Amino acid sequence: QSFSRLWNPVEGNYGPIWFYAMEILRYTLPWLIFLPQAMKLAWDNRNWSWAKLVLVWCGLYFGVISLMQTKLPWYIMPLYPAIALATGAFLSQVWDVGDFYGVKHLTRKRYPVAWMILFGVLAIAGWAGSLYTGLLSPTPQLHLSMLLGAIALTFSVVAILLYQHDSQFILVLFWGTYMTLGMLMVSPYWLWELQESFAVKPIAALIQQQVPARHEIVTTYPYSRPSLNFYSDRFVVPINAFYRSRNILLTEPAAIARYWQEIPEPYLLLDQTTLKTVKLPDLKALGAAENFVLVTRQKRP
Repeated sequence: QSFSRLWNPVEGNYGPIWFYAMEILRYTLPWLIFLPQAMKLAWDNRNWSWAKLVLVWCGLYFGVISLMQTKLPWYIMPLYPAIALATGAFLSQVWDVGDFYGVKHLTRKRYPVAWMILFGVLAIAGWAGSLYTGLLSPTPQLHLSMLLGAIALTFSVVAILLYQHDSQFILVLFWGTYMTLGMLMVSPYWLWELQESFAVKPIAALIQQQVPARHEIVTTYPYSRPSLNFYSDRFVVPINAFYRSRNILLTEPAAIARYWQEIPEPYLLLDQTTLKTVKLPDLKALGAAENFVLVTRQKRP
């Protein structure tokens, strides 16, 4: 299965070739601002071992995961250390130790105006988000407001230091993002995936009560939920992935109808919308939870 991910979208996890480029654009801020200059520095110093390491690491690994048919967000994580190395090498050239000790230079190093503008925009977005979630939202969220306020304060100070041509913006940016991440880990928002989908425990309890042990269940939910498999002690697989793993491409209604005909004792976890549209003979509902209904075929006497 590990090698088949190169040419087949395992469990229906597929995406376009630019999938990981978009991941970098979304999740490497604020360090993304320095990435173009960092990669240019690595290319200009490609005769040195550190630059060769960064270029081969970034180029080869990024190329492989982009060409893979299976696309999962965490596949990009081994690329982040290489990006950090390149960015660190670039910022080490920007850093001026005299700024830390208060030594004033007659001619101060000027930074790109785009840096100040981008950090200013990020700061404004952070303050706006903090104000809305803390005061203006119908359901105020204090933890989220504090998180956004902390990162907004960091970006504001960074923008001011950039305007003053003070390289201590690097220290403020590092510690500000580090402390904000620490605040995130002690907040209710660190595990975003729990907010993205249904709670698994009520459905898992229903499956345990109604489905025999070691019996497979298919579902209309498009993604596999390992937590649902764990709590139910059954394997719940998306209906499309069930047939795609057999190299059979079907629409969802056709896949449900075929599964209902082929499997002697079918168990389907259907969302309420799909349940109203499909026509399955001898259908028997076993229970409902979290907008899903567990169904099977009623045994004839």
